Amino acid sequence: METAVNEGVDFEEMFQHLPVGVVFQNIRGEIITANSAAEGILGVPIDRIKGRDLFSPKWQAINEKGLPLSVDDNPAIKAIRTGKAVKNFTIGFTHTYLDHYKWISVDAIPQFKNNAEKPYQVFSTIVDVTEKIKARYKLHSSEERYKTLMDNLQTSVLIIQDGIIKFANNALSEKSGYSLPELFGKNFKKFLHPEEEKIINQYYYQRFNGGNPPDSYRLKALRKDGQFIWMNVKVRLIEYEGKMSLLVLMDDIHAQVQFEERLKKSEANFRKLFEKAPVGIALVNQHGYMVLANDSLCQILGYTKEEFSKLHFKDFSHPADMPRDIELFNQLRSGSRDSYEMEKRYFHKSGKIIWAELKVSIMRHSQDGQDLIIGMITDRIEQKQAREELIFTKEKAEESNRLKSAFLATISHEIRTPLNAILGFSDIIQNTSQDREALEYSSIIYENGHNLLTIMDDILELALAENGKISVRPEKFKLNELFNQFCQHLSEIIYKAGKDSIKMHCHFDPVLKHEYIVLDRSKTYQVIMNLMKNAVKFTHEGHIELGCCRKSQNTVSFYVKDTGIGIDEKTLSIIFEFFRQGDDSQTRKYGGIGVGLAISKRIAEAMKGDLKVESTPGEGSVFEFIIPHDS
Repeated sequence: METAVNEGVDFEEMFQHLPVGVVFQNIRGEIITANSAAEGILGVPIDRIKGRDLFSPKWQAINEKGLPLSVDDNPAIKAIRTGKAVKNFTIGFTHTYLDHYKWISVDAIPQFKNNAEKPYQVFSTIVDVTEKIKARYKLHSSEERYKTLMDNLQTSVLIIQDGIIKFANNALSEKSGYSLPELFGKNFKKFLHPEEEKIINQYYYQRFNGGNPPDSYRLKALRKDGQFIWMNVKVRLIEYEGKMSLLVLMDDIHAQVQFEERLKKSEANFRKLFEKAPVGIALVNQHGYMVLANDSLCQILGYTKEEFSKLHFKDFSHPADMPRDIELFNQLRSGSRDSYEMEKRYFHKSGKIIWAELKVSIMRHSQDGQDLIIGMITDRIEQKQAREELIFTKEKAEESNRLKSAFLATISHEIRTPLNAILGFSDIIQNTSQDREALEYSSIIYENGHNLLTIMDDILELALAENGKISVRPEKFKLNELFNQFCQHLSEIIYKAGKDSIKMHCHFDPVLKHEYIVLDRSKTYQVIMNLMKNAVKFTHEGHIELGCCRKSQNTVSFYVKDTGIGIDEKTLSIIFEFFRQGDDSQTRKYGGIGVGLAISKRIAEAMKGDLKVESTPGEGSVFEFIIPHDS
């Protein structure tokens, strides 16, 4: 039976699809074969390194201390020489196929034939731990810098090493009632409720022995006064002072747990809440018959609960509203939707028509394994009044917005006229005067006047954008010629900014070499120039890449990628809003009024395209201008 099963297994295919890298080496350390995962992790085609040592000198392999990896330290060689497995050995390396160091964790296991004393080959599993090593070193180097932050966090933080508390912040001291000296150096289990000790011991063992314990859970901790407190615990494995330790974050959820426990015991209160809710609530089975109705529904429609229990919801619904209601109800039952809303008419028991808003959702497997539908009925009059007030407020806001835009356009025009005169005369002085002081003053006047003119242009663009007056004049252009012009502009921007140390890369997808595109050149120029200027403004070292590639069958992407200061997650959510930038310190340092990206976004949308951004603080940003394009 076992042979039959094995014959049905494609072991080669299974080997190639293992989720970890696997490498087989002979007793000389030369590679015999490896799977696809190993090829991906090592970053080099396996056929290029077959028959060679996995970590030859060309690989510049190093250990975790940054020292060159000796032959004796090579885990495969060590496993072959000693006949014992070498596990969790971390190696860093790079080679001609990589542009950075990569870190892997190696488990090397010797293989023996027929109980031989010496192995004939070694079987190694490799796992990419690059990000883990980076995080480890980053945490180690910034430990002191973040200690103050940890001490002021509301979240309790502690570091446990070999079961002993090595670090704790003030929040933990306040929550537990122990002073920091009373916490440091103590076994963490001393502060656990006795009920928690068994499961925490299990988690602790699993975490350091390759298990998979939960990263987040609840536990009861003991306070100094003998009382216990519920905490939500999040645990991460880190390196601390050169040794693997546990970073533990704990939040006080005592009140929340108490509330949940009370909630479990308060079925009667929930029933009371259902009954006394200010809106009509009904539970209906999947066939549409009433299961339960609350007091408000009885009051709204005039039926008693007993009378409702004998009715189908169509019995008190207006016939004209039933087709739509039945259609949505059936979709709810089939699972194609989870809820729906509609305005509909009901018949009061007295016969009068009642307009109401109906909100319906489904509770699956709620009663005897059957689905129940819950419907909420509210008086439509209040909603209608609120809607009318909202429409009035919206119209007032739109009117205010129109007045503001008109004002901005007028102010921009009125300021531009005298400003052009100032720029003109300052330019004349620079070209005619021989007085050094006059030339210096006129240069300052011209530079600042030009900056003010740029702001006025932004304000005018803002007024046009808010009024929806961005006009698009499409023309046909050859993509590569347009891209080359943008590259020249980027070079000029970098030069004028005095940032010659920044490297510039231009990447044009060869597939698009002979492609033409229909777009508004001036608007495209405006967007790309804004993205390039921003990239230069916020990048102090590294490189800026301008690229053009096919995004999809019907779109082309211009992108600007930099290694600048980056944008935090909070700012990313508002980056395309008017007058929104990073914090005030950035505004003071880099200038601008926060309209360039907002205008660019609206131009992209007016061209039936889009403007997107991805960014990591401290690493850089990628802005992508996507434009429709049919091949």
